[in-house]
Amino acid sequence: MKIIFLDFDGVLNNLKSITDRQMFSPPNMENLKRIVDETDAQFCLSTSHRYIPFSLAMFDMVCQKIGIQNRIYGKTKDNVEKASMVQGAQQRVQEIREWLEQHPEVSKWVVLDDMDMKIDNFIRTNYLLGLTEDDATNAINILNS
Repeated sequence: MKIIFLDFDGVLNNLKSITDRQMFSPPNMENLKRIVDETDAQFCLSTSHRYIPFSLAMFDMVCQKIGIQNRIYGKTKDNVEKASMVQGAQQRVQEIREWLEQHPEVSKWVVLDDMDMKIDNFIRTNYLLGLTEDDATNAINILNS
């Protein structure tokens, strides 16, 4: 099984789409679709939006519209009790590692995020642009290696 650890802000949207009040940017979503189409990967949501019903409904609607529905395999656990010890990117890395330990069926994985994270298989997106074609190509290469 192949997994994409997915952040929303700065990955599936960008500065222009946020200014235009779009939660998900069409070009960024098309790049995500390309990754899915070329790797058959599932999503594990690591975004802070993963427990917000409205955000999840919007994501599901956009995914259905572009033809990549039913791809959410899981969500990382929100380690609120550890939040005082580790902040931001470090906390997200810990959540991803814990999720991977609990899912030995995962053979390949990639992390898409705009935060600077110290973890293998990481692609840092530029929040001004979101998920670019080059980012998508790098993710495909990691997942299909």
